[in-house]
Amino acid sequence: MRTTLDPTLDIVFKLLFALRANREALVSLLTAVLRPPVPIAEVHVLNPEINREQVDDKGIVLDLLVVLADGTRIDVEMQADRRSGFRHRVLYYWSRVFVSQLERGQPYTALRPVVCILFLDYVEFDTPHFHSTFRVLEGHEHFPFSNALELHVIELPKRNDPRGGARQEDADLLNWVRFLGAKTDEEVKEACMSNPAIAKANEYLTHLSASPSAQELARQRQLALDTYRIEMTAAKEEGLSEGEKKGEKRGEKKGRVESLLRILDRRFGPVPNATRARVMAADPSELDGWLDRAIDAPTLDAVFTAAH
Repeated sequence: MRTTLDPTLDIVFKLLFALRANREALVSLLTAVLRPPVPIAEVHVLNPEINREQVDDKGIVLDLLVVLADGTRIDVEMQADRRSGFRHRVLYYWSRVFVSQLERGQPYTALRPVVCILFLDYVEFDTPHFHSTFRVLEGHEHFPFSNALELHVIELPKRNDPRGGARQEDADLLNWVRFLGAKTDEEVKEACMSNPAIAKANEYLTHLSASPSAQELARQRQLALDTYRIEMTAAKEEGLSEGEKKGEKRGEKKGRVESLLRILDRRFGPVPNATRARVMAADPSELDGWLDRAIDAPTLDAVFTAAH
């Protein structure tokens, strides 16, 4: 068992790495993810504060916005559970940070790159690699359109996956992943032995975990996130229940159709007519598969695309 506060809880992650005294650890973490050609000389956290409204708002993610000496902005976040629309939300957050740089009258050339770094305590991609990097590339020859957008997704549960064959350049990042995702004090101890910056971060985490105010913030945040999960589960069950009731009167297939459309409307907004027609024309086995994916799929299209 891990006796400190859990850094996979977004508020604990932000409290830990927003600390000015913990800049060495933040630089080490960013360096491990980005592997920059020159050392990161300076980092400045633009949003170190956490207000009460953010703690209780189950609909937001507590991110850490960092700016480097060259103006590059890095949005770092920890997410413990899968959320609907995850990939769209990431692009929205990226665009919001990107456009916020430009003031009236400034040229577009003043815009600096924005990098999103996403630590996930669940599996998002069907690949054994724990670190995935995304950029905008030309479809045939794969040259970059721009360096303005870069996304890094680090999946903590894959830290011990033997199929991953962690690349040598990811060795430092793997040690950080093992620290952040550790479930026992023994795992934490092993991670700390690999990197002095990780050991230092664990010292600060230990001090943070002894703080009554930090403990209360973590408790309130966990309560808000648990409430979100309960509400989403209830929405699914309500949709299924309504569909079952109607299914008794209108037939089994119609009940499934009603249930699926209710969930899709609630999760993604009004469903396009073409999609409604596809649902109504589907056979029961297709409907069952779509119902299973409807609550967790990141986009409407993903509901109808089976994972391989």
